[in-house]
Amino acid sequence: MVDYCLSFLNMEKAGFSERISDEEFFSEPCTILSENGNFYVSAVPEILPELKKIENFFSDESLEKIYNLSEKYLKDRGFSIDKHISIIRCFDLTGVRGCETEAVLLKGCEEDALFSDLPYLVSKGPVFGILKDERVVSLAGAVLKDGVYNVHIETAPSERKKGYAKACLLALCNYLYKENARILYECRSENTASVSTVAGVGGTEVCSYVRFIGRK
Repeated sequence: MVDYCLSFLNMEKAGFSERISDEEFFSEPCTILSENGNFYVSAVPEILPELKKIENFFSDESLEKIYNLSEKYLKDRGFSIDKHISIIRCFDLTGVRGCETEAVLLKGCEEDALFSDLPYLVSKGPVFGILKDERVVSLAGAVLKDGVYNVHIETAPSERKKGYAKACLLALCNYLYKENARILYECRSENTASVSTVAGVGGTEVCSYVRFIGRK
């Protein structure tokens, strides 16, 4: 699963590697992935030498330094960078299964109390949801990409902390288990609710990463 994450981040399994990042409206001067204490760093040649001097890439001090290096690189080229730095945690849900839940396989025509585009999600892969008063209040869906199902979880704010997300996720995992599918879930490190939900069903954290991205 780590190799899959490296692939979609356009990274090599090497300590340091150079990347070409600039496109017309998008630039990614630096991406860092951590696996079991090992760091893989991919960056443009202009900032890579400075990154090689850093030891603990995910410390607050290091992230601030990397942000500043990336910001200067991007500003010089007319890009702007998000002020918020988030470490993304990646969990492997392959092989997870549990008891049957109240979540049902959605068809995409149900009334949606969430902010998702339910018909679109259902068109991309299986989606399980919890219905309350005939409206979907929580869901977990998966989109297949390069042989791995990437999971999306969403619950209406008024219905959180009721176990609905866990029920939807377990139903989805049970469904995909029959397909012998590989399953990945990503969330921001500060999203403690999602971390708790995924860990609670038996998900295994395999790596984490941070991306520094600029846009015009």
